[in-house]
Amino acid sequence: MLKMHKKMENNLAFSTKQELTKYDSCRIMYPLFWGGAEMELTKSEMEIMDVFWAAQAPMSRSDLLEKSTEKTWKDSSVHILLNGMLQKGVIYEAGVVKRNKTFGRTFAATMSREEYFAQTVFSHRNKPDVVGLFSALWSREDITAQQRKEIRELISK
Repeated sequence: MLKMHKKMENNLAFSTKQELTKYDSCRIMYPLFWGGAEMELTKSEMEIMDVFWAAQAPMSRSDLLEKSTEKTWKDSSVHILLNGMLQKGVIYEAGVVKRNKTFGRTFAATMSREEYFAQTVFSHRNKPDVVGLFSALWSREDITAQQRKEIRELISK
């Protein structure tokens, strides 16, 4: 697991019984991304993130290769892709798993798919108007009546 920045580590006041969610802990470990750093993922990185989001659990490199059915990248480049994604802060080292006689790191997404896309939209220099963006999304034909109902309920809260 990557170490927290010393200042952030000192400012945390959590009891031993209180646990951080995986997303909250990643906001602490990767403050630059969560703070709005401009960053976009490559096509290959997005394919890997799709696998992480579908799994909703930490995965080893072997698990990732096994579950990546539709990919444009080569198996031999997964190490480079994962290290790049670690540097960008979209995945984190979740632990270690034993495979046969060796140990390997496991990785997990630092944010949900929805959080990633919201962050991406608002990380650009020319941020869209929130009302205009919402209006454009609302008028899409692929939004179902059930989704519209859920959005109305969310707004009314």
